[in-house]
Amino acid sequence: LGRILGTAGAALGLPLTTYTAVLLSNTAVPLWQETRRSLPLLFAASAAGGSAALLEMTGLNDKERDIVRRFGMAAGVAEIVAGGWVEREANRIERVGRPLQEGVGGGLWTASKSLTIASVVLTALSGRQRWARGPAALAGTGASLATRFALFHAGKGSARDPRATFRLQRQTRGAPVDRSSPRT
Repeated sequence: LGRILGTAGAALGLPLTTYTAVLLSNTAVPLWQETRRSLPLLFAASAAGGSAALLEMTGLNDKERDIVRRFGMAAGVAEIVAGGWVEREANRIERVGRPLQEGVGGGLWTASKSLTIASVVLTALSGRQRWARGPAALAGTGASLATRFALFHAGKGSARDPRATFRLQRQTRGAPVDRSSPRT
């Protein structure tokens, strides 16, 4: 019964990790609205990576540890890909994507990408190098947290920029946007 419930929990839990991203995407915040297609995937990958990292810190037997390690590596790669997709979507309108490159949001975004890469590399090493398990788990947990805080702060930054909001509204309504203007 425990295995059945565990499997059901895993099957239902992962889709629920996207719920916050779906809610954020349905707001008037330019960054969150512009990344509405990729944000749920990033949240799911980040949650999976963070979960694997936390599980890595528990007392697992060798078989369980191997499964968690593979799951964590797959989640980390998915997080890197989804993060790139979020950036591409956000940067379709320069002012919308700018908070992912500047300020607190930009710093946290850079940290989250670096920590995710470090986590994947260290997790790959942890199969043969026991010393890498702890740092890999800490990097994965930090990456998951940094991703969410980066998106939160970058979203606030994009909402404070009235031109980002205006440009997003004009573009989504089909109006031409003058990209040559120096004020963009």
